[in-house]
Amino acid sequence: MPLHLFFTLLTLLNLAILFLIQPMGKSNIFESAKGEEEIPQVLFNNFTLFDIGRDSLVETILYGEEGKGLKNGRYIIRQVELQYQNTEFVENVRSDIAFYTDKEIEIAGLVLYTRSDGSSIETNRASYDTVNRYFYIPDKFTFRRNGVVFKGETLLIQRDVGTINAFNIDAVFKNREPEGG
Repeated sequence: MPLHLFFTLLTLLNLAILFLIQPMGKSNIFESAKGEEEIPQVLFNNFTLFDIGRDSLVETILYGEEGKGLKNGRYIIRQVELQYQNTEFVENVRSDIAFYTDKEIEIAGLVLYTRSDGSSIETNRASYDTVNRYFYIPDKFTFRRNGVVFKGETLLIQRDVGTINAFNIDAVFKNREPEGG
C-alpha cells in the first residue's frame, strides 16, 4: 500500500471517529456558579501559573489543586493560592474556590489574605477587580496587624485612590507601655 494512501485512510478514520462518536456525558469536575454543569475547555491538576510582566519579572504566581477553563473565558479553581509581589510587600490570598476572568477574581470558602508586613484578613467571600484595582469583601471580615484586631462588615479597598471603606467596625488594640519608661 502506498504511503500517501495509508495516511489518507488514517485521516478519514480519525474524522469518522470525531464526527460519529458522541461524548459519553458532561464533565462533573465542578459546577458553575449558577449550578449548571459546563464542559471544560481546559483542565488543570496540581498546577502553578506564572504571570510575567513587561520587565520579564514574575509579578503573580497562581497555585491550584484543580481547575478548569470554560468556553466563556472563565476559570474555576479549587484550593487556590495567589501570590503577588510589588515593590512594598508580598501579598498572598488562599481560598477554597476561585472564579477567575481577565477582569475579576471572585474567591469563596475560607478566604485568608496575608501580607509580608504582618497584616491579615479573614472572610468567607471576596473579589478583586483587576481593571479598576479594588478589593471588595461583601460579608463579615476580621483584619489583624501588630496586635490590632478589627472586625467589620463590607470592606472596600481602592488601591488607585488610596481609600479603605468599611462598616460596623469593632476594634481591639493591645495596650503598650511607652518605650524608655
